[in-house]
Amino acid sequence: MSAPLLLIHGTWGRANTWYRQGSLFTQGAIARGFQIFDPEPFLWSGRIGGLPEHRWLADPSNPDESGGRLEWANEGRHLTYYCAALHPGMEVSIIAHSHGGQLAALAIARGGLKVQHLVTVATPVRKDMEEFYAAIPKRISGTWLHIYGDWWKDWMQKLGELGDGYVGWYRKMPHATNIHAKGSNHSSTLQDDGSWFERLGMWGKFQ
Repeated sequence: MSAPLLLIHGTWGRANTWYRQGSLFTQGAIARGFQIFDPEPFLWSGRIGGLPEHRWLADPSNPDESGGRLEWANEGRHLTYYCAALHPGMEVSIIAHSHGGQLAALAIARGGLKVQHLVTVATPVRKDMEEFYAAIPKRISGTWLHIYGDWWKDWMQKLGELGDGYVGWYRKMPHATNIHAKGSNHSSTLQDDGSWFERLGMWGKFQ
């Protein structure tokens, strides 16, 4: 049986509708037998303040805070507590868009968040997050799927990699199974009627 789904929006994405109850995307998931958590208690700020700091700037008052991550780290804790309270002791599956995938990665890598499947969609592939990406396959019981669009349409993904200390565009996510959604941009894979998920056969990949 599939674990319940938790849908996470991206930076500045609180106003989006795809992840909210009643959207065409959630209706499609429910029609396929998925249970979806109400997202309202877990609406992260979406602020760009989540950009990681260098390790030597870590807050000494929080020695457990790897690298002093800010927004993503705090919201990752929020995510872990929320899932534990709503679904104690059981797994969830996560679909995360854009930088929402970063906070999911931090939460999963730390442990404490029980995850079956992870789907990251157009999440910028940041080299300064590599240590957390590497930990994910050991922390989940199922699969990690990463969907990316066409490079000439998804400039937001490239923009999201700025500041990681490297130059380049890494559309493919290390440690994940990468899926190219040909013809999609940064938002269209999720923020319509879910047709991209259908075209890619995504629903059947993590049931």
